[in-house]
Amino acid sequence: MPPGVNYTGVDLMITDSRAVRVLGRVVNGVTGQAMLVAAVTLVPRRGTVATGSLQRATISSRGIFEFRHMAPGSYDLVASAPNPGGGRVAASLPVEVAGSDIDNVTLVLQPQLSITGRVSIDNLQTDPASLNLNSIRIELRREPFTPELLIVIPTVAPDGTFTLSGVTPGDYRLKVNTGGVKSYVKSARYGGIDALNPPFRIDASGQLEIVISLNSGSIDAVVLDDAQRPFSDATVALTPDPPRRQHFDLYHAAGSDASGRVHFDSVAPGNYKMFAWDDVPGDAWQDPDFIRPYEDRGKPVRITEGSKESIELRLIQR
Repeated sequence: MPPGVNYTGVDLMITDSRAVRVLGRVVNGVTGQAMLVAAVTLVPRRGTVATGSLQRATISSRGIFEFRHMAPGSYDLVASAPNPGGGRVAASLPVEVAGSDIDNVTLVLQPQLSITGRVSIDNLQTDPASLNLNSIRIELRREPFTPELLIVIPTVAPDGTFTLSGVTPGDYRLKVNTGGVKSYVKSARYGGIDALNPPFRIDASGQLEIVISLNSGSIDAVVLDDAQRPFSDATVALTPDPPRRQHFDLYHAAGSDASGRVHFDSVAPGNYKMFAWDDVPGDAWQDPDFIRPYEDRGKPVRITEGSKESIELRLIQR
């Protein structure tokens, strides 16, 4: 909170709930034996747990872990350990904590995987070296998002190849940051699976093929208030049409400048709605429940490859 700023309209709700324990064991899925050495973490899902912080536990000499005094909510139980045969084994399991103790959790750890891949440029008309492919950042995000299992590659090789190591079997979202190059991800396939349609399942090592197009669209918008005057510092969000709203990489957001203007580039082709609010919580436009009451106040816009759109937005006052 900045000095001298007063915030109003903040309501805190206190509920009386019973703190419970989560107790279980960790098993090596390769050998079938109990694991006596493993890092076990209980990670709260964002917005579902009152306490909000992750908890860590150690395994006893009997191979048992225990978390005490847990608030109700949705968690992900994550464990990893060295594999006696080399490499590491890991697993995660969703856990719903309600009003009673949970005493029979079993985490079966499986060998972590390596995913190889390649980034290629669609219809490349220039020298590949000028694109600086090693500025591209690729992430595999566990679904639901579990920070303990986030996989990030440090760099893409000049020829576009990369390797994602330490991948735990499960459901994932792919996120690609093209490092400032005006572009969009045209396709991404993991074997025969469309990796742009999240979540997608990874159960074995494989090949991830990513195609980037340099022919993205752009939008220039100006935000006007009820008196048709440009409005500065509005939060402007470009949201994909409802069938694609689970594709978080398609969202764009920025604040309008002193003349009420905002510019978005690297926009993937498709149908969108554009909104401008005078005040809005961070990233709230990615929440379907938040956006629903404003649907009819968004400005539809269609982007095709290479298109440049200009629109006016009416300010939404909350």
